[in-house]
This record gives sequence, structure tokens and C-alpha cells, in this order.
Amino acid sequence: METKVEAAQIRAVRLPTVCNVLGASKSSVWRWVREDPSFPKPFRLGPQLTVWDETEVLHWLDAKRAVRTAAQAVQ
Repeated sequence: METKVEAAQIRAVRLPTVCNVLGASKSSVWRWVREDPSFPKPFRLGPQLTVWDETEVLHWLDAKRAVRTAAQAVQ
């Protein structure tokens, strides 16, 4: 039986992984959650388990990189 969304397409990652991928501290990640509307919002899998969609985090990072690249091209 095949589901609409394959499990391999979505990977839920916890805060330490998000920090590692972004090279940021936990407090920076939580600040971005609060203050940056473009930053991926986490979701809860349980009362004490908060995760992010890894693809959304990677897309956000790519968008930030694209802004930097565009800014460098203008100079």
C-alpha cells in the first residue's frame, strides 16, 4: 500500500540537528522562530518532542544564500 507522501520525502529533525545544519545556537534558532516569518515553524510530535521539517530548513538556508548571492552580484 502506497501513501500520498513517501516517508523518505519528509524527515523530521530535532533542534540539535537544525542547529548543526545552520551552524547556529539553540537561542538563535528560537529567536528566528519568533522573529523571522520566513523561518520554518516547528511542530510537535508529542508533549516534549518538537521537530522541524528538514526540507523546509534547507529551503530557508538556500533562500538566505540566494539573497547573499544576489547582493554580491549587484556590487
